[in-house]
Amino acid sequence: MCSDNYLNIAAADQQCAKNSDGREVIRWTVVQPCQQVKLGPATTAYCFPADHISGAVGWRVDTGGMGVVFSGDTRFNPELVKASEGVRLLIHEAFRTDEDSIYADNHGHSTGGDAGRAAAQAGVTELVLTHIDSDFDANPQPLLDDAKKHYNGPTSAATDLLQITVAS
Repeated sequence: MCSDNYLNIAAADQQCAKNSDGREVIRWTVVQPCQQVKLGPATTAYCFPADHISGAVGWRVDTGGMGVVFSGDTRFNPELVKASEGVRLLIHEAFRTDEDSIYADNHGHSTGGDAGRAAAQAGVTELVLTHIDSDFDANPQPLLDDAKKHYNGPTSAATDLLQITVAS
């Protein structure tokens, strides 16, 4: 199903997307790294630089005293570790295993071990691995094993359409 059809988006421009009734359903906001954006009465977000391609970012979202960080594509990144300090959930890419760290790094990506190191250094509560290379789609266990060499908390691998409940 095409997301444009699912969202009933009939038109989009530099400022927003509108449905077939002409009602604005999505508004774009250009932000700078570390610029806080208010998403709701008690929810804020900010992006931070990722180490991938120019303009790549990760995001931290905070609400109700809890934080979630999503890495996006990145090599091991001290900016991500800093943004992840004390969050409830870190969703971090794990493209390859540490055994293939040179390949991952050369392509702007992290390993399962990099994700585990970031989670441990930031003191996160839970780690979910994502952006898993097709070589590990059917069996992400080697990536999980790499992460667990560095991080002792709950660790899992994301799957398509996975939903996670984040609670304090």
